[in-house]
Amino acid sequence: MYPNMFTPAPWTFLIWGALFVGLGVFTAYQAMPMNKHHPLFVNQVGYQFAAFNLLGCVWLFVFQQMWISLSVLVIGGMLGVSWSIYSRIIDEFDKKKESLSKLDWSLVQIPFSALTSWTTIAFTANLFVWMQYMNWESGAWSSTLTNTAIVANAVVALVALLVPDPVYPLVTMWSMAGISWKNSGINSQVSNVALTSALTLGVANMIISTSLWSAGATFLKRMPEFPQSSATEPRPIGKPLRTTAPMRDRAPPPLAEETFVEPEKPPRRKSVTQKIEEFIESAGGELEPMEVPSSVQFSKDKRPIIQDASDTPASMQA
Repeated sequence: MYPNMFTPAPWTFLIWGALFVGLGVFTAYQAMPMNKHHPLFVNQVGYQFAAFNLLGCVWLFVFQQMWISLSVLVIGGMLGVSWSIYSRIIDEFDKKKESLSKLDWSLVQIPFSALTSWTTIAFTANLFVWMQYMNWESGAWSSTLTNTAIVANAVVALVALLVPDPVYPLVTMWSMAGISWKNSGINSQVSNVALTSALTLGVANMIISTSLWSAGATFLKRMPEFPQSSATEPRPIGKPLRTTAPMRDRAPPPLAEETFVEPEKPPRRKSVTQKIEEFIESAGGELEPMEVPSSVQFSKDKRPIIQDASDTPASMQA
């Protein structure tokens, strides 16, 4: 279907698996409560990532319907959105090196660097498909046009390496290897140019990484391990992130001094003896003992059994 010399070998497209995994991890990371007000996601990525995914679904449908001219426009929109996200993220990391974490760099910049690099290659390949569809990519100048596109993408990857960003040129190098492999038995000139570009990117990545990437490693060392926001303290939009120490480095708050208050004891119940003594005191003295006649008998519960009124003591009569 509209073969051309720029489209890489089929095995090159296996990179979509790694891209989907990286974007899936990013989606889960930005959805965490601690990143609800993260300025990197709210201000820099925002709805652009959703727009990129929507355009990707539209492109897949349009390309399957063989609407080649429309597919170029759709993938051109995807390229513009991906570059917008990529440049905003790079600018955010350049301005706020001290406040962003290593986790932010690993789960945000790396996936979008790879995505932007591959989208650039895919747009160029789709453009060559469109030229083949229009019968423009034919003749002696076809190889020259393909070589120019290969070199142009390699130069863009070298510029991205100066950020420093080693991920972008790695994906481009992977694509160039696929182009060289595909054209090895078709066009040796294009194959050699693509192979030379891939090797150049690999060597430049190693050399520049040892020099310029040291600056990147320096600011990575200054980054905290994890984001410093929390769900209870959202980071304000448009303001620098907090640079306080991680929770593990903070001293625990002092415990409040507890004052023990002894509860009041309930009053003790008075015994019968105490009640009798209080009654005697209230009567004004001691009670005189009663005279009990000898004829008075007592029951088992020590109650007097009175048989005759004459036996009642005078003190007990009314």
